[in-house]
Amino acid sequence: MKNKPKILFLIDSLQTGGAEKSLLEITKRFKRVEPVICVVYKDKNHLENEFVKHNIKLIHLNIPRNNYLWLFIGFKKLKKVIKKGENSTIQTYLFKSKFIGRLFKLLNRDIILIDSIVSDTYSKNRYKNQSKISNIKLNIVKFFDKITSNVPDYYLVISKSLKHIGVKRFNIKEKKINVIYRGRNINDYYVDRKRKKTDNFIFIAVGRLVLQKNYPLIIEATHFVKQKTNKNFEVRIFGEGPLKQKLINKTKEQKVNNIIRFYGRSESIKEELKKADVFIFASILEGLGGALVEAKISGLPIIVSNINVFIEQIENKKNGLIFDVNNPKELAKKMLWVMENYDKAFLLGKEAQKDAISNFDIEIIAQQTEQFYLDIINK
Repeated sequence: MKNKPKILFLIDSLQTGGAEKSLLEITKRFKRVEPVICVVYKDKNHLENEFVKHNIKLIHLNIPRNNYLWLFIGFKKLKKVIKKGENSTIQTYLFKSKFIGRLFKLLNRDIILIDSIVSDTYSKNRYKNQSKISNIKLNIVKFFDKITSNVPDYYLVISKSLKHIGVKRFNIKEKKINVIYRGRNINDYYVDRKRKKTDNFIFIAVGRLVLQKNYPLIIEATHFVKQKTNKNFEVRIFGEGPLKQKLINKTKEQKVNNIIRFYGRSESIKEELKKADVFIFASILEGLGGALVEAKISGLPIIVSNINVFIEQIENKKNGLIFDVNNPKELAKKMLWVMENYDKAFLLGKEAQKDAISNFDIEIIAQQTEQFYLDIINK
């Protein structure tokens, strides 16, 4: 194919979040479509060099994060990128990009706009876990999200749970919404794990140190576990974020600062997963949970909160354990059960690994995604 059709991916930043990493892993495997990445924020784009390394074209709008006129500046700059009358296909990712894309579509009907839903932004758990002022702000955003939700021509979502949310909460026509999971390179995370005897259980949690990851609950659960067992154990947390100091202070308050350790952002999560015995994911909202997919591929026993997107992947006592997202004592019970019954927990991890290999192979995901774009263009 001499002249490959182009897809413009409009994304807030190229930091190391799940959406950004997945975009890299998928687009670098495209063979019949040419991806062009358009970055909204003027920011520390940690993944930029990786896109360049794979000869993926980058365009920067360079909008400062604290600029209140980001929507109009973004529209104006995007207009320069896409010439008037040009038949373009735009895929938007994340918060700012979504609204810039919708405004552009309203005033330029000749483009094809594909939106994405990457998390349950307006979940009940989020409202429970943040302040009243934050909830008021979130409701304002939700209002504008809802009244513009049928502007995009198509949606690409990363789980069946998110498709259900799109249809029920935003009244998006079901035929507009397409589900393709995010994937991972199986070889990057696969571990032929052997049952090992250990005198020190290592629990691992991976993700940014932000509200939605629910780390305070893990800290409280660790406090309860400490009171109930004489076994040696530790909790390793990998990630950076604005809540780091507050979380460190909470570990001191709960007297578990000698058990919970913060390791920052790791460049080799595979190696960290290999060292660990159990994976914990306590999030109050997720789109798919890329870290969960990685843990499943590695064959680790898994404990997750009971949010819909995790229930879509984990069946309690079949390929993992599930606890109430608001109940630290229940998480503590699951942690204790794994420590006391590791032979059974080990088999749960093996079942999760089989599921991940069947459903989350990045090579297959990339082919499905590329075909999705070609089908739209050909229409």
